[in-house]
Amino acid sequence: MSKRHGYVISGAAILCAGAILCHGRVFERSGTVLDSTKALLMSGGTLAYESSVTINSGKGDLAVVGFNKSITQLVSELSHIFNTKNIIYSGGTMAFITARTEGFIMRLTVIKLGNNIQTLVFKIQQSEGDFRASAKPPKQHMIKDIPSFPGSEPTFYAADDKSNAGLAVSQTTSDPASVRSFFTSQLASSGWTPAMPGYSAQNGPSMLVFNKEHEICCVMVDPSETAGKNRITLLHKQRGIE
Repeated sequence: MSKRHGYVISGAAILCAGAILCHGRVFERSGTVLDSTKALLMSGGTLAYESSVTINSGKGDLAVVGFNKSITQLVSELSHIFNTKNIIYSGGTMAFITARTEGFIMRLTVIKLGNNIQTLVFKIQQSEGDFRASAKPPKQHMIKDIPSFPGSEPTFYAADDKSNAGLAVSQTTSDPASVRSFFTSQLASSGWTPAMPGYSAQNGPSMLVFNKEHEICCVMVDPSETAGKNRITLLHKQRGIE
């Protein structure tokens, strides 16, 4: 899995994690995986969720941890905690950190929420072998019942089957407003309603959230690492299903 794939996967998931992933599950894991989560908790975080996931064809461990710290402060602390300088952060609302330790590859996505002191960390950790198995992107759109943006190119898919959650990433040359308008229209025609009334495709945030009975769908559009393209991140979750 390339840097682009590893960094792109996390945006929508972490932004939605607090509202969507309500019940934590603890799986048997190696001491290294436990230690990395423990390090986040010891630095002031609160565990929101953890699970086993599938990333394309490789397995991984997911942990979502919330902090009452600014993203700038947290990024600095995480770089020291995990002894890495492999950080992408330019002062915005998202940061990406990669660390390697004892045969594991760990990717952290740090997201600033609605104010300056609430931040979420979305951690995916894999063995070297599973990391390599996740290298190939999906050949087609993978989230059932959620439309794909016309002409978009799938680049990543992750799933947590136990919680019926799926995360799909694609790229497009279309502008963000056109992408948001498409999903707003298509989802509304299928019975979805906005979770943040008052926001439109033009004046809304980069992420849109929709509800439908026991389901929730998040759509995030932001610039891709590929010049001239934008990234579409879709997160679909059936709530209340254990």
